Amino acid sequence: MRTDALQRRETILRTARELFAQYGANVAMDTIAERSNVGIGTLYRNFAARPELVEEVTVTTLQEILDAAHLARENLAQEPRAWSKFLEQLVRLDLGALSEAFGEPCLRL
Repeated sequence: MRTDALQRRETILRTARELFAQYGANVAMDTIAERSNVGIGTLYRNFAARPELVEEVTVTTLQEILDAAHLARENLAQEPRAWSKFLEQLVRLDLGALSEAFGEPCLRL
């Protein structure tokens, strides 16, 4: 994937994640495109349907949690603040809001 296309995709994912946390996973795809500064066609070229976007946001979030956990585990013995840093990262991920958003009935398949 071209660098600019990859950056747009990452922007869409980041924006969708923020909007899901704020408004729930049923936020309009048009809103996600607009806030991502891409056209709706670009959004749908990257994610053919809402479930695909939700799945990718979920997988990305889980990977961020896993990466943070691995880093904390590696640094726990040497870095006194490793645990606190890990917890701060989890808070920044806004997992509570995302959990609620992904649990919305319309998204269940």
